[in-house]
This record gives sequence, C-alpha cells and structure tokens, in this order.
Amino acid sequence: MEFLSEIWGSLTLGRVLVGALFFVVSLIGSAVVVGVVIVKIPPNYFSSHYQQDFLPNSAWLTRWGAVIAKNIIGLLLV
Repeated sequence: MEFLSEIWGSLTLGRVLVGALFFVVSLIGSAVVVGVVIVKIPPNYFSSHYQQDFLPNSAWLTRWGAVIAKNIIGLLLV
C-alpha cells in the first residue's frame, strides 16, 4: 500500500491535466476513426449476400495467410 501513497503524493495538477487531455484527445480520435470506418463500409456489408473480394487473383494460401495476419493485427489493435 506504500506505493499507492507515493503515487497519490506525486500527483500534481499538471499531471492530472495532461492525463485528462490525453484521454479527451484519444476519445475524440477514436470516435472520428469509428465514424470514418462506418461511413466507408458498403451499405450491404452486413448482408448475407455480400461477397468481399479480398485478394481475388491470389492463391488460396496467400488469401488465408493475409486473412489470418489481418485478424492478428486487429486483435493487437483491440
């Protein structure tokens, strides 16, 4: 519990404001990115009839590798 009192004692108004500013900027940035992605996806993207052509002229092994890499990158971003 000693470390908590050290952290609490080291807090200054400047550090709190920098943290709050970072939070607000990242929140607004995330909202903008989500808005852009939602606007850019096709209207029928979530339809069961939508067929996505991801690397259409590539071998199946290349497509599967790219899909797996894309999912791993997405997992890391989350």
